[in-house]
Amino acid sequence: MYRIYERPLSGTEREQLKRCLAIDALPPTWSFYQNPYVTDFITFAISVTLAAWWLDVPFYFAACVGLMLYCFFAYLRYKAIRLLDVKPAQSRRLSRAKFLTAVASADKVRVHHIQSDAVVEVWSDAGTLYLFDVGDGHTYWIDEGFELMKGTQKLWPSCEFEVVELDGHGYQFGPFVLGEPLEPREGYYFGDLFDHTEYELPSEGLIPQSLDELLSSLKAERERASTTNEMT
Repeated sequence: MYRIYERPLSGTEREQLKRCLAIDALPPTWSFYQNPYVTDFITFAISVTLAAWWLDVPFYFAACVGLMLYCFFAYLRYKAIRLLDVKPAQSRRLSRAKFLTAVASADKVRVHHIQSDAVVEVWSDAGTLYLFDVGDGHTYWIDEGFELMKGTQKLWPSCEFEVVELDGHGYQFGPFVLGEPLEPREGYYFGDLFDHTEYELPSEGLIPQSLDELLSSLKAERERASTTNEMT
């Protein structure tokens, strides 16, 4: 069964949605020994000492040259880190701020309530998606882009769950597991079903075909494509 409805967003649910946030606010930090500037300085200090001894030049002269080289390369490293690390971190902070603003300003949520007695697992290198038969000639799909609440991983996939959508913002959260675990009846590799087909999974999650009809149509289309390739 698939049902969609709206309800007011309670304070408890608001806090629960905030805990669903899987975006890190800050970039990872280095320890003293992992900091590249520290390792570079140690390397240059050893190099300066060896150069002063081997070339028989005054230590202060070798130290000055080494310090200038160290500052130059440290500047280049700093620019690289700024380009490769800080910009994504700023993007994560903006995403987090936008998300928290949406949660704080939302008055109600749209709930996708799913009950099913049959599920098929489809895995790929990018992750796993699940196809739930919800009756009335429809299938609901969901992938691992969603975050399971802590403590419910062992119950997934489940015979009953909800996906919550912030009204007017497009953010979706879940699945929030409500039922018992549901054992997948079959498993497929993503390419065995969807490669060489023009089928695209609908963004809303609800597919206007039963699970058996969907699998049969995908297999038939793949066989036609395979036959056409063999003939050519």
